[in-house]
Amino acid sequence: MIVSIALFAALTGSPQAPAERHTATPDQIVAVASDCAAASTVNGVDKAILEKAGWSPKTATADGKPMQTPLSFYRKQDSAALVTLDPSEEGAKLCIAVAPIQSRSQFKTFADAMTVKFGPPTIPGSEELIWNAGGEMIDLALTGKPDNPGIRVVTKQASEENR
Repeated sequence: MIVSIALFAALTGSPQAPAERHTATPDQIVAVASDCAAASTVNGVDKAILEKAGWSPKTATADGKPMQTPLSFYRKQDSAALVTLDPSEEGAKLCIAVAPIQSRSQFKTFADAMTVKFGPPTIPGSEELIWNAGGEMIDLALTGKPDNPGIRVVTKQASEENR
C-alpha cells in the first residue's frame, strides 16, 4: 500500500498546493468503488472489466523515465483517482484506488455518497468504513496529511464466511 501511495505522486506529477490539485469528488469515488467492485471476481481483479469501464493502463515514471514496478496502474479521464492492482502471482486480489481531496473535513461527504450507493456500512467509523456490497468488501479510508489529504478505496471479493 505504501508503494502505491508513493507512486501516486510519480504518476500524477509533482505535489501541488491543495487549491491547484485535481481533487476527487464524491461521485468519482463512488464510481471507482463501483468499477472496482464490478471487476472483482473470485479469480481476482479482471483488468478487462476495468478497461471496459474507461480505466486505461498507465506506466509509473520518475524523471520522465519508466519505473520498474510489479504493480499495475490505471487512470480514467476526468477522474482524480489512481487505481492500483496488487502484484499477486495468482492475479490481483485487491483493487486499490487513491485520490487527493480538498480537505479532511470532506470525508463524511464521501462516506455519505458511498452509503447512498452501497447501503449502511458493515463496519462504521470516523476515518474508515467498510461495506459488504454484493459479495465485495469495500473499505473507504481517509489518508494523507492535513495539508495534503486523500482518500483510499480498497475493493476485494469477499470470502464465503464474510458474505
